[in-house]
Amino acid sequence: MSFVSYFARRVAHSILILFGLSILTFVIARVMPGDPARMALGARAPKDVVLEWREWMHLDDPFYIQYYYWMRDAIHGDLGMSLRTRRNVAIDIKTFLPATMELILFAGMLSATFGLMLGVISARYRNSLIDNTIRVSAYFAVATPQFVVAIFLLLLFGYVLQVLPTMGRLSGHIPPPPTVTGMITVDSIIKLDFRAFFDALRHLIMPGIALALGPAAQEARITRSSMLDNVEKDYVTAERCQGIPERVINLKYLLKPSVIATVSIIGLQFAGSLGGAFVVEVIFGWPGLSSYGTNAMLNKDLNAISGVTLVIGVAFMTMNLIVDVIVAYLDPRIRLREEE
Repeated sequence: MSFVSYFARRVAHSILILFGLSILTFVIARVMPGDPARMALGARAPKDVVLEWREWMHLDDPFYIQYYYWMRDAIHGDLGMSLRTRRNVAIDIKTFLPATMELILFAGMLSATFGLMLGVISARYRNSLIDNTIRVSAYFAVATPQFVVAIFLLLLFGYVLQVLPTMGRLSGHIPPPPTVTGMITVDSIIKLDFRAFFDALRHLIMPGIALALGPAAQEARITRSSMLDNVEKDYVTAERCQGIPERVINLKYLLKPSVIATVSIIGLQFAGSLGGAFVVEVIFGWPGLSSYGTNAMLNKDLNAISGVTLVIGVAFMTMNLIVDVIVAYLDPRIRLREEE
């Protein structure tokens, strides 16, 4: 199978999955207890006004009619009005998404860098004190919930040592740079505002570590396991017989085939960080999409719930597609299996 055919098939699968996700999300949001119109207007709103809102929101129509109207508008970029912010959900997502993307990109870079590095070191010194220390630490990191890590970091570095800021994206006395991407670190670099850049970076450290610790530990374990599976292969033995240094073998010949499983995990964990960021953003007062989604669920804001879930679903589908393409490039045998 050619690379283009493989890519087209994966895109078609992703579209079908996303369509199913949109239906599931829409139905779940509608069966949640409570009247969205009453919650939007308040307990003292007249009954006739509530009925008008229910008619405007098509809440008295069957599910498939409601879904038709919602999907028709969503295709044109209209995700409906948020009952809490009184703005179009698409505008809210555009406003809050950059903050979350900045956080998960930072956490993703931390987890990928340290996960691969620790995995390689652990495999290189297998069954040694270094290897055992990394493995035990990884088990604890994987087993510890992200909100526990977040609270521990907040108490230690924010209140006991007082070396890192505890809330928000930027200190109050520092003006934010002009918005280009919505990510403060990127915008400050574009505008050469290094004062804002370093302050925003300090705000990223604790929530970024809270999101990155578990994924980094998992990536380290998978990298170590894959490298140990490949270390006894014939081609590695042949390279050793030729006198190639062990360090060169590990980094140049052994890492590429061993990193395939890790790449798959990195991609899925990166997308999963959008969901994992819900609690972390609340703890650190991070004004991102996950905080917006949390408030939407607490207020039964149907359009906002559907919009946020759809964005997370698109992120999963996109990252899964990217991972499939990267893995197929690293190992052409995967494309050949598709023909069987």
